[in-house]
Amino acid sequence: YGPMGNGAFGADIISPSNYISTARGWEETRPMAGLYRLPPGYTIAGGTSTATPTAAGAVALLVSGAKQAGIKYDPARIKHAIISSARYVSHLPAYKQGSGVINVAAAWDILKALDKSPAPPSIVSNAPVVHPFSDALTTPNQGIGFYERDGWSAGTKGQRTITLTRTTGSKEPMTFAVNWIGDDAKTYTAPSTVVLPLNKPVALEVGIEPKSAGAHTAMLTLTNPTIPGFAHRMLTTIVAGETLNSANGYTVKTKTEVPRPEMRSFFYTVPAGMNALRVDIEQPRRDLSVAIVRPDTRTASAARV
Repeated sequence: YGPMGNGAFGADIISPSNYISTARGWEETRPMAGLYRLPPGYTIAGGTSTATPTAAGAVALLVSGAKQAGIKYDPARIKHAIISSARYVSHLPAYKQGSGVINVAAAWDILKALDKSPAPPSIVSNAPVVHPFSDALTTPNQGIGFYERDGWSAGTKGQRTITLTRTTGSKEPMTFAVNWIGDDAKTYTAPSTVVLPLNKPVALEVGIEPKSAGAHTAMLTLTNPTIPGFAHRMLTTIVAGETLNSANGYTVKTKTEVPRPEMRSFFYTVPAGMNALRVDIEQPRRDLSVAIVRPDTRTASAARV
């Protein structure tokens, strides 16, 4: 998952996984709660080992189609077509899926449209990044995506500046529509359009207001009618922790359901100087795997969970 240390997407797209696959036939299969127990010799395999060849097959289909149809294709066009056409999955946050699930038919339509259009312009984004290691970035506390891991809580408001620079394309200024994808909680606001001259940085002011605790992510997307797909897309992420303080007795109780296969993440702001954090888990239906992760991404050791 993203975001990366510089605020960028972790994955640009996601690809189908979790297939029924072969396994060692002499080993007894393990039952999984809520799923059918497979016979010996079969298992459910998932992860990059199955998603990657699926995505590679999608690319092969596009290349084969382009060769047969006689339309232009190259790595940049293929990448643009696949990312621009991905189907966004509404129940997954942007930091887990990027632009969404690979969609071969829609990618083919964009690849054909690119054959008759100028190459999409290159747009570079520069945004604030705040986390324990952000001062070690090439430009300290700045990245290609917006990512702030600290300083936010439910109900706070703020404004940040994202700088956009168009480095290729028309010599005349170009107007782009500004859209948000995945911002179901309406955490982010920005002007509806932005005008980008060639090679001149432009500041885009973004309003931020998390209404609940948790990770709030969305995709800031620029579009133009002359460009198939989108012109530019960047990930925006803030983390609003549930605050532990004297008002709540330094205690927060959360009730949730974790469907299978899935995971749930919760974020807590622990006061400075505290040397212990106790987490009690009640799991009446089935066992859960629990991880406690520090803000610097190190897994915290625990004597009792």
